Amino acid sequence: MTPEELDVQLRELTEHERAYRAGVKPAPDERPRVMMGGNPIVVSHFRNQRPHAGLAAPSPYVRAKRHSRFRDYPLHMHDFVELSYMYDGKCLGKQ
Repeated sequence: MTPEELDVQLRELTEHERAYRAGVKPAPDERPRVMMGGNPIVVSHFRNQRPHAGLAAPSPYVRAKRHSRFRDYPLHMHDFVELSYMYDGKCLGKQ
């Protein structure tokens, strides 16, 4: 894959992203929660993570996933390290 092809793939909106941008709310998150500081926190486990379609994992201990844009994510914690980056644009905090 060339850098130009990767750029096109990363900028393409998924079906979910088009829906979120139009105001559709994601399905309720049914993952378990724990209470921390009076807030319910979603617990995410590595064994339940699925690699993103089209992104090959270099080992069974690494997952690559593109997060959907245009939606809020619940407060959460993991039993793994999550590295995030913004490819382009800006991140708007809660107003």
